[in-house]
Amino acid sequence: MSDEIFKEIVDAIKERTPDMLTFYNVHHKEFADIHKGLRHRTNYLEQIHWFAADRILKVVIPSPLHECAGGWINQMIVVAAMRGILPKVWPKTMLLTSSPGSKKEADLTFVPMVGPDWTQKAEYPSVVLESGWDESMQQLHRDAQLWQRGSGGEVCVVIQVKFYRPNDENRMRAKLVLKRTLPGERHVFVEPYASLFATPNTTDPTTHDIFPAPNNPQENPSISFYEFYAGDCPPGVNPEAGITLDLASLRDIAGREMRARGSQHA
Repeated sequence: MSDEIFKEIVDAIKERTPDMLTFYNVHHKEFADIHKGLRHRTNYLEQIHWFAADRILKVVIPSPLHECAGGWINQMIVVAAMRGILPKVWPKTMLLTSSPGSKKEADLTFVPMVGPDWTQKAEYPSVVLESGWDESMQQLHRDAQLWQRGSGGEVCVVIQVKFYRPNDENRMRAKLVLKRTLPGERHVFVEPYASLFATPNTTDPTTHDIFPAPNNPQENPSISFYEFYAGDCPPGVNPEAGITLDLASLRDIAGREMRARGSQHA
């Protein structure tokens, strides 16, 4: 089975499609063989999400549209730094990484540094980003549960950006959802922040239209430093302060990539 999975992944890398592959009932030995083989490829382009307890293997084939959500988060960090919002200890106490294929990382992860002098990485990230369009919203909900319940609540915030395939008019939609849990808790709160480029949706109360901009603009979401540090802020850091995620900036970035693909947003 590992040979078949490996071939399917390699073919996807060559064709740059589909954007995500999901394999179920993958045993640890099979995953180890696949991961070793991919690590030795010179055109290693994919990201690997490995959920050992559920035997689920996901492989993401990055594209500019897929990666624009990570670019948006990075932009929000830069803006916060320019405005003096980031605490001075941020560079020393927070590790921000895009996934290099690690079996424990999402598309983008924030990992607090812990221990004396903040020299050790926390076991789990505190905030993760997942982006894609081949998974259903139901599967994305399950992904968040895997992160948050599987970590015992140490993953406080899961940011999910879902793109939808172009319709017959070559128009695309995208949704943004934040899922939160308190440090050490297992109950997940779904925050219905955004449906990007979406036509009105009256059947799903967990989404809101933000493009075209509504008459009453939606308040931008934010992530507190309490969440970034999983409830254990360094001395001097205000846990109630945080980083704002500007929805208009995400619309601009994603819309630019949609147009580059020859599509328009809905």
